[in-house]
Amino acid sequence: MPSGRFEAGTHGDFNDDGAVDFVYPSASGVTVVLNANDSVANLAAATGFAVSAPASITSGSALPLTIAAIDANGHVVPDFQGVVYIASNDPASPSTLVYRFTAADAGIHTFNPSVRLVTVGEQSVKISAPYLPETTKVVNVAPAV
Repeated sequence: MPSGRFEAGTHGDFNDDGAVDFVYPSASGVTVVLNANDSVANLAAATGFAVSAPASITSGSALPLTIAAIDANGHVVPDFQGVVYIASNDPASPSTLVYRFTAADAGIHTFNPSVRLVTVGEQSVKISAPYLPETTKVVNVAPAV
């Protein structure tokens, strides 16, 4: 593992195994996720993600989010067991979640809650995984009443 300063959202191959590794802020400081090089096998023909979330939420609310690993035809890939990263761009509440899909997920996982959004206006939530294109969901955050 290299030493030095990592920025939030830094990614690279920190352990030289060919897999994308990720660094993100956490309650204990900084968390480094070292992905095993078996990530490509875990994709099981997935080419991206379908993301379902409300179009708007109230400031301070945690966003319920469902992520489905899909193939090139938009069908759910039930054997997907890759790692996904969920990150918000909300400056008042930057957060990142890391989750490894399991066989029990059958390619679909619901996060309720996922990330908390605070800043009023349009905020984006990005879903990424090694070897797959990033998916972005835009959510309108309304003022709390």
